[in-house]
Amino acid sequence: MSDQNNEPLQIDTMSPYVLMSHILEKLRLLNYTQSLPALSATPLTPFYFISSSTASSSSNRSEQFKVFVMILSWLLRDYLKVPVREFDLYMEDPLSVSTEVVDALQNLNLSVNHEHLSPMKLRSGSGQSVLNILYAVLDLVLRQQNFTFGKLIYPKNIEYVEDEENVEDDDENNIIDDTYGMNQDGDDEDEEYMTYYTETAGPEATGAPLAEDDELLENQVDPEEWALELEQVESQLVLRLQPDHKDWRYHVDSMIQKHGIISENYEFTSKSLTKLSDEISKVVDRIKKRESMLSQDHSLHSLLGQYKNNQDKLEKVTKTYKDTEENIGNLSNELNTINQELHEVKARLDQLSKQMGDTTPLQEIKKSQVAIKKEIREMDLRAGVLQHKLLQAKQKSMRAMSAENSRAMRDAAYSDLAF
Repeated sequence: MSDQNNEPLQIDTMSPYVLMSHILEKLRLLNYTQSLPALSATPLTPFYFISSSTASSSSNRSEQFKVFVMILSWLLRDYLKVPVREFDLYMEDPLSVSTEVVDALQNLNLSVNHEHLSPMKLRSGSGQSVLNILYAVLDLVLRQQNFTFGKLIYPKNIEYVEDEENVEDDDENNIIDDTYGMNQDGDDEDEEYMTYYTETAGPEATGAPLAEDDELLENQVDPEEWALELEQVESQLVLRLQPDHKDWRYHVDSMIQKHGIISENYEFTSKSLTKLSDEISKVVDRIKKRESMLSQDHSLHSLLGQYKNNQDKLEKVTKTYKDTEENIGNLSNELNTINQELHEVKARLDQLSKQMGDTTPLQEIKKSQVAIKKEIREMDLRAGVLQHKLLQAKQKSMRAMSAENSRAMRDAAYSDLAF
């Protein structure tokens, strides 16, 4: 690697598109599709990590972050021998994963400004910081692998024939040819190309014998294997270009297309509108004639007067009907309220009558009275037993006291006799 690629300022001044192209080249040198099978089905595009809007249509911001962490973990673990754990990119927080990645990169001697080693800048999975870190890590990996890019060698036998005037006017000619179809110089360009081809193609174009170094290469690839490989990568070789709506050529083509559609439909539409206008004018004329006839008929005035009187009567009857209907509604509401109160009173009377005719409380009182009497008898019996026990205890105590008194008197008498 050259020393210029190791300087942070040199990386910061590079265009994001150039950085991404270098990253893809270095990843292809490391054969990333075999080491990362998850990326073999959907390989990276030349604009993948530039921003969130330049990823493929099926990817999003979280997918860019997952791919970035997957590639960086693979490089750190397999090539730089940095202990990095397997991240669960579907369940873990992107900010915590970015923090661990930054901690792992701090110990490496990367040619990146420290401002790019920020978890907040890496959690998006795209942008200048992501490109700088990937470029610097890949640069370090290739340097450890003792890989260097050689200088570009141009073949000396290639001749370039260019017409300065044609080169200067190339854009204008292309615009005029694309817009108006002016291809008058097509034959001249073909002749110049054929002349250049015959001059620079070599002996095989002029029929001269081939040298040993210029012999045709024979194809040693099996056609079936080649067809199978082509089917596998066919979907990746398709380039879908979306039309740029800001391009003036697109506007011109759109105007020409719409002008053709309008020209095709103009005649039919104009005839239909003319016919419709004639029919409308005839109908308006008939209406005007009918209005003039009705205005001149005197019998119609009397009928209109009767209609007006009947209309007034109808309004009065309608008003009376509405008032009566409103009164009926109010009375119906009052009737519903009275019926509801009557239903509640009947329910209370039924409940009271049931309570008055129910002898269950009296029976419960009698049962309670019998139980109380039984308990009183048991208590009297217990009281008698206790009184009997107390009397026996009292008698025992009295006997003991009398025995002690007699013993004391006997002892006193003996003592008197002794003296």
